[in-house]
Amino acid sequence: MRTRRNRGNTLFVVLFFIVVLSAFAGAAFNFTSGTASAGLRSTQMTLGYGVADAAMETVYSRWRAIVQAHTTKNLNARVFTDPSSVYNRTVFPSGKDITVVTLTDLGLPSGYLGLPGTIADPDATSANRAGTISIRTVDVYGRPYGDWSNYGTNPVAACMDPATKLIEATNRNNYNISTNDYYPTPGTPNDFTFLTAIGSANGFNAVNIIYEVQVQLNVPTRNGTITVNVKRHFTRSLANAAQAAIFFENRLELFPGSNMNVSGRVHTNDNLYQGTRRVAGTTLDFLKRVTYAGSEYNTLASGSAVADHNIVQVGYGTLTDSSLDPAPVNRFQANASGAPDQVAPMLVGGIDRGYLQPYDSVQNPTYNNNSLREIIERPVRKASQASTDPSTVDYNTYWDVGTSTTDAAAAQAAIESARLYNQASIKVSLVYNSTTGLLDEANTVIRGPTATGMADGRQIKDYDPALYTAILNALNVPADGSGTYATRPRINVADARETGRDTTVFIATTTIDVARLKTAIEASTLTRFNGILYVADVTGGLNSTTLSYNNGTTDYETKAGVRLKHAIMLANGARLPGADNPDLSDPARSFTVASENAVYIKGDYNTGGIGSTVPSNVSRTSDGTDTFVPGYNPVTAAVMGDAISVVSRNFDPARTYDDGFVPRISIFNPLLAAAIMPATGVEVAPGTAGSVTALTRQAVSTTVNSAVVSGIFQNNATEAGGGASNLLRFMENWGQVPTGYSANPTFYNPGFGITTTKFTYKGSMMQSFYSKEFTSPWSPPGLRQAYNAPVRDVQFDETYITKPPEGFPKTITYVKGAWERF
Repeated sequence: MRTRRNRGNTLFVVLFFIVVLSAFAGAAFNFTSGTASAGLRSTQMTLGYGVADAAMETVYSRWRAIVQAHTTKNLNARVFTDPSSVYNRTVFPSGKDITVVTLTDLGLPSGYLGLPGTIADPDATSANRAGTISIRTVDVYGRPYGDWSNYGTNPVAACMDPATKLIEATNRNNYNISTNDYYPTPGTPNDFTFLTAIGSANGFNAVNIIYEVQVQLNVPTRNGTITVNVKRHFTRSLANAAQAAIFFENRLELFPGSNMNVSGRVHTNDNLYQGTRRVAGTTLDFLKRVTYAGSEYNTLASGSAVADHNIVQVGYGTLTDSSLDPAPVNRFQANASGAPDQVAPMLVGGIDRGYLQPYDSVQNPTYNNNSLREIIERPVRKASQASTDPSTVDYNTYWDVGTSTTDAAAAQAAIESARLYNQASIKVSLVYNSTTGLLDEANTVIRGPTATGMADGRQIKDYDPALYTAILNALNVPADGSGTYATRPRINVADARETGRDTTVFIATTTIDVARLKTAIEASTLTRFNGILYVADVTGGLNSTTLSYNNGTTDYETKAGVRLKHAIMLANGARLPGADNPDLSDPARSFTVASENAVYIKGDYNTGGIGSTVPSNVSRTSDGTDTFVPGYNPVTAAVMGDAISVVSRNFDPARTYDDGFVPRISIFNPLLAAAIMPATGVEVAPGTAGSVTALTRQAVSTTVNSAVVSGIFQNNATEAGGGASNLLRFMENWGQVPTGYSANPTFYNPGFGITTTKFTYKGSMMQSFYSKEFTSPWSPPGLRQAYNAPVRDVQFDETYITKPPEGFPKTITYVKGAWERF
């Protein structure tokens, strides 16, 4: 029988369990609620980081547009946050602070994540900000500009205000690239370089400007506001292209006919095709890093249906995808993967490729942005500009360049900065009488350096008449040195590649005696030569308006109804201006010749001597010092033109293609062909050991120490430019005539000759554009060609890594680092 006491105990137990279950239910509810809140907070944070990263991407695109147009300046952070700054011209509304980003800019709806509409610079006036963005310049260690305590005893005086004192590391004293010593020792404020650091860009030594961008976003959640903090480093790397043995803007092809080692860096901003003709047993080895920025490496080559993919024209042999070198590891000795590395483009001059467009009177009405060939062209005058002295007129007013407050003005500024005409301290614009071939002095203009902001320099004859006359007297000097510039005509060069076998068509060529020019420049006391000479034959155009071949204009010289091509020939250039300067680090110890015409280099160049006095013309050593006469220190030289050809000092310009393979008559025995020694060019008795048969265009061994910038023929469905192996052109017979040769044969294939004459080259080769004057394709071996190839000894000049030639194109690389929380 149940007692009252038992009933009380049961009630207690029931109540106890009810209390316990309620407690568990409450705890479960609190746990579930907390978990939901934490999940929502995590989701909001994740989305918040996405918004912050998107904001940073938007800032990056605007930052890149600004620094791309101002490649020689360190831009302080205020440039990016000042809406009135002339530098702040982007694809976004003109004058917009690049550190202000709206949710609309990011493609997000209003109120996304409950955020206000704007992420703005912390110093900007904004009543409705989702967060803040800041941008600042920092050093390689992340130390911000303005943290004076890090930089010596008197850093303020050393650096001044970056708004007025913009610093470049390479302009500082005691700059030491080998020890990474880029920061000042206390008490040496002139070495203040903390805004920059020397680093690497695709394997090139580069001056790096580092910007740190921070995004701070306040994200609302159920449990209160959380802060999302991310930061990223943006780096602009400035490197000189002369650090590469081979640098191509367009497709790079390397198909040597014999074993070849490439000892320097190789880069192309386009596709890369390297291979060998396996049947010939040839090899191609790359000893330094190889990079390409295109989409293809040894794919879709000549086997592609796309015309531009053809590598070599008919006659060279079938070179399809399957015959390309598979590039085993030993072919790319400095590439860890055993294949070339695909990298970001290295923009020549920092010039925006999207801005470069064909001339169009409506869509693109300026003549000054049509291709990277602009770097060797003279700017074109505005049609509305009167023929006024350009040294007294503002640059943007005189020349036909973009001057509006849009992206075009900033993009055009990069072109004008890279233009060799603007950089040169001597600018020679030649005009000839088309009938007599004599100089038209009344229309020929020689100008000096351009003052800041002006359209051009003053005419040299107005303030240094002796230099003016001496420069003219260095033109078209005959072998006997007779006459003056007024009586010496241009020479007509028979260039079989450009004119074919037509004996009535020649290349109108101005010869410059470099030795005389050297004397004239060094004798002048009124002008300090900066190492850059610009010279062009502009006959046929209006000298102050256009150049003969600039951007497809219709002003050009004709002869018998045929457009006449122009060229410059550099002769007697064994010793260059600046060679006698004992200070090897002086920028004046540099000699760069640039022309919008094609350029011929005649004979030994920058070697200190000629013929057998240059060791490389006789033998080959292993250290590279054999390319110049002992005791001579080559200057840092460069030659830039529409196309670059090399001829020996014995070159006979008047002989046509057929004449080039007709033997000369021996003075020792008129019944036999003449013989010469390849290194000296001196005639010897036929049969002399080491001699070769002397043809009308028989080359002698030649050495050139110079970087080159050249155009190249643009491949089509059946023709090719010959690739990097043929970037330097030839037009002589560099080999011995085979046994059984008959005078003036109906067909002669020089490819069967025993090649003994040597061409030695030490420098850096760069292709930046397609040629507009010399537009004929390369003719491969086996067909009738313009030359018989020499033994090529090609070396990279490693001195260019630390001291490139003056005016040699720089490259810009933009790097976006990984973002991190802070």
